[in-house]
Amino acid sequence: MLVLHEAPGYHPYGVGKLDELARAMGAKVVVHGHHHDSLDSSAHWAEQGFKSFGVGLRGVTAIDLNGNAVQVVPGDIDETRRVRFS
Repeated sequence: MLVLHEAPGYHPYGVGKLDELARAMGAKVVVHGHHHDSLDSSAHWAEQGFKSFGVGLRGVTAIDLNGNAVQVVPGDIDETRRVRFS
């Protein structure tokens, strides 16, 4: 698992080089928080080579090493971000 501040490349404001870093490290799961949203990135997982998750603003997400995730507390602005990035 790789925990980052910045989002990897799937995110509209993410950094593609972080995808390369995650693959080089053999990470199967990448978690980030910088953009404070939990966009559904599952459509990108096969291309990325890892599962990626953003944790929302003041949100709580439980994620295990296999990339099984449960959103315990949604982020405060998750819903408005989903609409903005749709």
